[in-house]
Amino acid sequence: MADFWSGKTPCWDFLGCTEQVHSQCAAYQHRERPCWEIAGTYCRKMLDFEWECSDCKVFLRYGHRDEQRQENTLVGES
Repeated sequence: MADFWSGKTPCWDFLGCTEQVHSQCAAYQHRERPCWEIAGTYCRKMLDFEWECSDCKVFLRYGHRDEQRQENTLVGES
């Protein structure tokens, strides 16, 4: 499967996550999808405030370019 982050700054670098944090994050483990389509990311824990993915600087940078986005389906959500 293709890596969504290929040629882009990955969310974990964009947000300054440490290697210890990002290596355990669902966004890092499911790199074929953008972070806003993956449940269980560490963003809210790292940034420590309530927000929506659509407000995040990563989404604002890359979200509009995601032509293959699945309709409201999050990886890891049951």
